[in-house]
Amino acid sequence: TGLLKRTVVIKNAVNIDWEDMTQDDKGNFYLGDFGNNNNERKDLRIYKIPNPSNLFNDTVEAEIIKFVYPDQKEFPPAKENKNFDMEAVFYYKDSLYLFSKNRTEPYSGFLRIYTLPAKAGEYSANLIDSLYIGSGPFFADWITAADISPDQSSFVLLSNNKFWLFKIKSGVPLTKSEHTEVFLPTISQKEGICYITPHELYITDEINKDTGGNLYFIDIKDFLIEG
Repeated sequence: TGLLKRTVVIKNAVNIDWEDMTQDDKGNFYLGDFGNNNNERKDLRIYKIPNPSNLFNDTVEAEIIKFVYPDQKEFPPAKENKNFDMEAVFYYKDSLYLFSKNRTEPYSGFLRIYTLPAKAGEYSANLIDSLYIGSGPFFADWITAADISPDQSSFVLLSNNKFWLFKIKSGVPLTKSEHTEVFLPTISQKEGICYITPHELYITDEINKDTGGNLYFIDIKDFLIEG
């Protein structure tokens, strides 16, 4: 219905550019303040709070995960190296997985994948891989959100007119998972994606002029069938 159910204030947090959120297997929330359009931030962080459903008060103090990218040496870097904006994260096996929003000029088609411990501290993010997902244009192939299925059998990366569906298999590294490109009927500023069940998704887009402001439902069951 769009009705506001509750407001919870995080006392020790400032919203510079909150981009994505995820939840671990204990119900904790992780709020990613790592939006970095200009690739020049040095104050990247993730706020960890208990599930608000378990809070008696409407204020909470977060654990803070501070981090830097070990491969970023300039703030901002040259245009061809602008791949340090981050808008996508999910929790998997005690770690947070972060996926970069590629802003390189000319567009390289690669996203960077980092991991972080899911606990308070100051870290150098672990660059585990890079992944080529398309030749662009950038607004069609840059990553704006991510999520992993409740049964951890698949994960998705979202862009403005499509998402990539990765099938997770035992013994195969997460970044090497088989994936399918699923096109959406409209191009808009899509910013959020979330599993409802292992084969059902919600997607949201922002209002931008005369487009957006919608909640979309998608059943991906057919894309998960082997072969």
